[in-house]
Amino acid sequence: MEEIQKFMDENKAWTDATFGQLTPLSVVKHLRKEVNEVIEAMNDEETFGTKGATLMEFADIYLLMLNSLAQSGITFEELHRAAVNKMKINRKRDWQKKEGGFFEHTTVHAMLPGSKVREDHHSFSKLNAALAESEEVI
Repeated sequence: MEEIQKFMDENKAWTDATFGQLTPLSVVKHLRKEVNEVIEAMNDEETFGTKGATLMEFADIYLLMLNSLAQSGITFEELHRAAVNKMKINRKRDWQKKEGGFFEHTTVHAMLPGSKVREDHHSFSKLNAALAESEEVI
C-alpha cells in the first residue's frame, strides 16, 4: 500500500502544480467523463476486446480517483479499508439484474447489531469506522 500511496501523493503534487488547486468535486466530474469514454471504447466494435484503448481509459479513471481521494484528504489505506468493509455489506445484500446488464442491490443490510446507524451518504463514515472496529462480518 505504501507504493500506491507514494504514487497517489506524487500524482496530487503534479496535478496541483500543473492545474492549480483542484477540488474533489471537480475531479469527480472529470472522472464521470472518463467513465463515459470507457463505455465508448467498449462499445466501439474496432476497439472492443483489445486491451489497449480500454486499459488507457481505465488508467485515466484510476488516476482521477486517486487524485480525488487525495484532494479529499483520504489515504489509499482508508479507501482499501472502506472497500473491505463495503464488501461485508454487499455480501449480505440481495441483488437484481437491471436493464443494461448490471446488478443493483435491492436490500439494505448496513445496520450494525444494536445500532441505529444506517448506510447513507451522511452516516456511512460512522458505519465504516464501526465496521473497522468490529470483528463481526455483517
